[in-house]
Amino acid sequence: TGPRATYGHFPPPMTDEARSRLRRARAAYLMPDATPDRVFAAETRDGPLADLAATQTLRAELSDWLKKTGVRRLVDAGCGTFHWLAHADLDMLDCYIGCDILPEVIDANQRLHGHRGNVLFALKDVVSSPLPACDAILCRNLLYRMPADDVLETIMNFRASGARWLIASMLPGSHEPG
Repeated sequence: TGPRATYGHFPPPMTDEARSRLRRARAAYLMPDATPDRVFAAETRDGPLADLAATQTLRAELSDWLKKTGVRRLVDAGCGTFHWLAHADLDMLDCYIGCDILPEVIDANQRLHGHRGNVLFALKDVVSSPLPACDAILCRNLLYRMPADDVLETIMNFRASGARWLIASMLPGSHEPG
C-alpha cells in the first residue's frame, strides 16, 4: 500500500502544484468530455446516468438498504455534483461525505448542499488520498473508467478506510479500461 517503491526507494513527496496536475490528469481520463461549461444532460453535468429518472429505483433501494444494514457513515467516492443523491433519503446517516477530485465541484456542492446537517464534501483523489473512516463506500460510475492499476490502488484505499461495505457499479458490456 502507499506510494510505489522503485528500486527500493520511494518517490519524493509531491508538491501542491504536482498534486493539482495529477488531479487534473485523472479527471481528464475519467471524464474526457467534461468542462465547466459542458452539460451532458438536461439535469446535470454528471451525465444521463445521474438524472432523476435514471436513479429513481436506485435512490429508494439505496435508502432502504442503508436503513436495513445500519450504515451510519457513508463515503461517496467520486460524488460528482451530488445531483441524484440530493433527492435521496439520507436522514438515517450520521454523516455523508462526498469526495471528488475537482475543487470546483466540491466548492459548488458545499455551497448548494452544505446546509444539510449530515452532508459534507471533501477534495480527495480516491486513488491516493486517505479516506475518512466509514461504514460503507458508494462508488458509482467511476471504477470502470479507470486504468487497472488505479482500480487496484483505489480498492486498497477503500479497504484502508475500514468500510464494511462497498457499493459499486459496472457498466454492462464495458471492457477493461486503459
